[in-house]
Amino acid sequence: MKRWLALLAAALLLSGCSNAAPSGSEDNIQTTLPQFPTLITTSLYDAQNPIEMDTNGAVRAYLPENGDDICIKPMGDNILLYGSGRIMRLRGDRLTEVATAEIPDLPEPDSGMLQIREDGIAYYDARENRIVFLNVLFREVGIFSLPEGIVGSVYLSRDWKAFYYCAEDGIHALDLDTGVNRLLKAQNALWQGISGGFMNGTVLRCSLLQEDGTEMTMLLSAQTGTVLAEGDYLKSLQGDGDCYYVQADNAHIFGISDQQPQKLLPDGKGKLYPLPESRGAVFVTKLEAGYCMDYYDIETGKRTAAVELTNIASIDGVYSAGGMVWFTSGGVLYRWNIKQSETEEQKTYTAAHYHYADPDEQGLAEIGQRLEKIQQQYGVTILFWDQVEGLAPWDYSFAAEYLTQPYTQSIPKLESALAKFPKEFFEEIAKWSGSGKVNIALVRGIYGGAETEKYASASGIQFFANGDAYIALALGEDIETWLCHELGHLLDSRILTTTNAYSQWSSLNPWDFKYDNDYEKNAERTDTKYLEGEKRHFVDFYSMSFAVEDRSRIFEYACMPGNEEVFASKYMQKKLKTVCDGIRKAFSLEDEGYIWEQYLQE
Repeated sequence: MKRWLALLAAALLLSGCSNAAPSGSEDNIQTTLPQFPTLITTSLYDAQNPIEMDTNGAVRAYLPENGDDICIKPMGDNILLYGSGRIMRLRGDRLTEVATAEIPDLPEPDSGMLQIREDGIAYYDARENRIVFLNVLFREVGIFSLPEGIVGSVYLSRDWKAFYYCAEDGIHALDLDTGVNRLLKAQNALWQGISGGFMNGTVLRCSLLQEDGTEMTMLLSAQTGTVLAEGDYLKSLQGDGDCYYVQADNAHIFGISDQQPQKLLPDGKGKLYPLPESRGAVFVTKLEAGYCMDYYDIETGKRTAAVELTNIASIDGVYSAGGMVWFTSGGVLYRWNIKQSETEEQKTYTAAHYHYADPDEQGLAEIGQRLEKIQQQYGVTILFWDQVEGLAPWDYSFAAEYLTQPYTQSIPKLESALAKFPKEFFEEIAKWSGSGKVNIALVRGIYGGAETEKYASASGIQFFANGDAYIALALGEDIETWLCHELGHLLDSRILTTTNAYSQWSSLNPWDFKYDNDYEKNAERTDTKYLEGEKRHFVDFYSMSFAVEDRSRIFEYACMPGNEEVFASKYMQKKLKTVCDGIRKAFSLEDEGYIWEQYLQE
């Protein structure tokens, strides 16, 4: 499977942009003569605001109407101010009004249903089922009547040449020059809608609702309808021209055309405002009195500008237009001239971002070498990355981890867990299996199917395949704990099949207790009488689900530090001793002081 970012870039080559005026078929387009209004000379500039002096002229303040509900878009050399169905075209440093109009039900500029060009705007009028074209004075110069049966959101291309919509039979592409209407992608969902266009309109984002109620987000080629990528992370996709931003893998990822994706790593904690139209981003951090705004250039990875804003209570929105950064706060519009706040910092805040179809092969190879040494030291087999594909049992699925950082963070914890156990212990556990090794699979995620009545996700599972014993672990902070838990299941299998150590296990529980033998039912438990003080019989509620979970939880907690209180009651001591005796008997252990025996009271 090709990486979706490359597919985006490939789609970019399929078509370009044009600044031609709307033409369309004679049957659909109606033209009207523009009506020229009286020139407006009102300026929004707020000369009394002290912010200009506080920032040495880098930031200016303006006072628009409806200041609490506005956004900024470029319109040639001018600025388009949008808010609550009212649009204004502004020019110059003082933001002098050139034209203004009230348009009920005007779509949001970022919805894809309103497109702005230097010579005017075009928008989808859902009430009248048409596209309306306005000139630079916001006077109607044409309309395009649309077919009946449009469902959900739509997308108008930025060059005003194509209109994409959903109908009962699927997604349609309507050529506004010729009037040709073609089915781009047949309907294969309960509902679908178009939620955006990218790469100069050559890629569409489509949201689908499946028959089973699940939602899906995918990217389609605007020319062929081919599915280029799919995933929930695509909901965060933003783009302008050939630059895009997406939040995935808990990272801020930017890309330009077919270049290697970069993740932005700003300093500190704050909120990032991606500005793909300027190939930049603003990172806002809270100060004791006000905010700090840093501007990052995506192409260079440098923090090129910074400004401190005192006595500002909030940052409500950040935009880019005309080479400036615009932001709103408490109904006031501010313009930040980043060239007047330049830094000389040379540090780079970006790094290459890898994904499943294009991983860091060298980094993963180094991880493999490190795991090989651990395998030899502890007598286990450790599987990772693409080695886990097709390995999951029938009732689970694995997501392979392709980033090196989770391995780097988890491997020391894995080593710490393995070191708890006697030499050759793992080989003894699995000597009767096909390979004679315990197989440990390191994965990004473990997921259970709804039809199997498993949990939606798990941190670890233990299973057998082709006579071999496997433990699958999701990489993370608790990998040491979960290894001990799943190892407890392996030990439990050995003890049950080779000894009678657990034949009287039920007698160790209260007379009125029964295991749930059902994970969902177990999740509803609330009575804590057997989890506290001298009457404690169980580690936690989860231990009450199944007898095997009870014993594995005991082994898990027995192997970890700081659990003296868990095993303080005489009932927990009896259970712990039964588990410890079972392990000794099953594996013929004679040494003293095994880690899982640390809480036994003499």
